[in-house]
Amino acid sequence: MPAVCSICFHDYDNSLHVPRNFSCGHTFCHQCLENLRTRSLTTPQRSSLSTTSTTPHSPMTSPISPSSSVQGATAAPPPPSSPSTPLSPSPTMISCPTCQVSHSILHIESLPKNFGLIETFIQQNLLEITQRCTVCDEPHEGTHQCLDCGQVMCGKLSRQHTKYNFAKDHRVVTLAEAEAVGNSLSSFMCLEHPTESYQFYDEICQQLLCLNCIQRTHLGHRFRPIAEIFDEMQQLQTKIRVNLSDQIQRLKSAEDATQDESFTLHVHFEELNNEINHYFRQLQQKLLEHKGRLQTHLFKLCPS
Repeated sequence: MPAVCSICFHDYDNSLHVPRNFSCGHTFCHQCLENLRTRSLTTPQRSSLSTTSTTPHSPMTSPISPSSSVQGATAAPPPPSSPSTPLSPSPTMISCPTCQVSHSILHIESLPKNFGLIETFIQQNLLEITQRCTVCDEPHEGTHQCLDCGQVMCGKLSRQHTKYNFAKDHRVVTLAEAEAVGNSLSSFMCLEHPTESYQFYDEICQQLLCLNCIQRTHLGHRFRPIAEIFDEMQQLQTKIRVNLSDQIQRLKSAEDATQDESFTLHVHFEELNNEINHYFRQLQQKLLEHKGRLQTHLFKLCPS
């Protein structure tokens, strides 16, 4: 069964074009059914006149005509008038565009959804997402996958992937080979559905999801492939690594400069210390010489 409405040829989705079933088995989107219902309300329909059957008179009684009078008989009071009550919405007759069978519909929302078609278009959307190149901006078909970072790439970017510094040791294989060896991103299994692996991230519920999770409890939410998120994390990690490398280089340069300054200060300290010691040794020598001269002069003046 095609996943498009046979009236408007729009793809079924989970908003305006939800597939709904008639009891005759044919399916149309919610918007087209609403248009059919509106058209039926504005188009005058042929209605059958209801006839009121008269009750036959009993053979024991005879009808009393208005002109006849019965002595002692009083006219029966008219029936009390009932208060006016609001009219409830009446069903609308809608003919199936395919088989022309008429259906009495109160609200379009009362028609059951075609969950088989909903699952079909979800599978098609997910298949389209997982098979698309997650690196380039153009909608190219993904033919290769990196086993290390999980990126799905087209043939052109698969040949360029390992030329980047952060991916020079990565292993790029075809999608068939990646499926055979197992993708590192899908190696952890869903807790709710143990046979399915996590492949998507729900941005509303902030949960990892498998395909069954999306189909059963997360319809209409915003979800992204894990490979795409992992690619963003890899790029952010690369950016942080480059920034840290620059900061480390600046710190190392500052450390080297500090060590050079420290060595220069130590050299200056040793030079000054040597000069001080040399000066005081010279001063001490001169004092000793002056002391000797004074003592010699004293002995000359006062011989013993």
